[in-house]
Amino acid sequence: MNFLLAYYILFCYYMYVVSLRQGKLKCFVKEVLTVAKCSICEKGAHFGNNVSHSHRRSNRMWKSNIKSVKAIVDGSAKKIYVCTSCLKSGKVERA
Repeated sequence: MNFLLAYYILFCYYMYVVSLRQGKLKCFVKEVLTVAKCSICEKGAHFGNNVSHSHRRSNRMWKSNIKSVKAIVDGSAKKIYVCTSCLKSGKVERA
């Protein structure tokens, strides 16, 4: 039984690598890796499901409202990613 489980895991990993090489999963992986995160409160993307009227479910992603801002960090101006709620509350001092 353990042999079958190990074989199944290896097969799934192989199919994942093959699909990555063919570019099928490339766009999803790239999108997840390039999602910005707030450097103040660590707010980022959230994942969940779209639920249709017939209750079929599909994956979806909520992106936070994150802006690239020049701010003063440790006495010097730096470009950082900040969510709009941190900008509005005054947690960030703009350069």
